[in-house]
This record gives sequence, C-alpha cells and structure tokens, in this order.
Amino acid sequence: RIKEIERRGNVAVDLRNGDVTLLKDIPFAARKPGESPPSAEFTDVEGTQMILADVAELQQLFAVKLTVEGHTHSAGKGNADYWQKLAQGRADEIKNFIARVFHIDDSFLDSVGLPGDLGLNQARSIIRLDIFPDDD
Repeated sequence: RIKEIERRGNVAVDLRNGDVTLLKDIPFAARKPGESPPSAEFTDVEGTQMILADVAELQQLFAVKLTVEGHTHSAGKGNADYWQKLAQGRADEIKNFIARVFHIDDSFLDSVGLPGDLGLNQARSIIRLDIFPDDD
C-alpha cells in the first residue's frame, strides 16, 4: 500500500527509518512584513488537498503522531515576531486542514513554527510522520 501511495507522486517514504518526504510544496500566499498581515492562506486548495490526502492516508495506515513544521525565510529581514506568527500560522493551517478534511483526531496532530535560522531559512512546509516510532 505504501508503494501505491508513493506512485501518486506527492510523498516518498524511507522504509529504512520511516521518514515521509513531501515531493511537492504546499503553496501559500506570499507575505512580506509591513505589506501584509502574517496570515496563512493556501493558493491552491485542490492541489494541497491532493498532497495532504496521501499524508493523511499514511497517518491513518500507521496511526502515529503527525507533526507539521512551518518554515519561513530569515527573520533578519523584518520583525522576528512577524516571521514566527507566519511560520506558526502556516503549520497550524495545514494541521487544521488535515483534521477538518480527513477527520484525523487532534491528539494525533501537532504543529510548530520555525522561522529563519530556527528552521530551514526558506518558505517550506515539512511534515514529520514517524511510521516506525520504536526505531528512533
């Protein structure tokens, strides 16, 4: 069943350690400090739903905790609080979308905002789904 999910081209699963990698970005509206509030809005809801459907299917298959990480560019390009709110808002938006659309209980979901150097220092969403939790 994992290979079937992978063939859709949205995720890759490393069967050596259980890491799940998104192969497509989840698109959000661009935001800049001073020009827009640090809100998180998908620019392609249908595409996002296709990507997250595979993530949700894996989560339901293994019934393990899923953590969404929201990353942004360097907080040095503006107010650090703005970037933190944006990063957390993006992570929360994905988490809430998964809970609402795919009916995954909130106890299996977590989110964290990692702006700038606290994370990847780029606009990206990462989903951690440890399908082999006892192998850590």
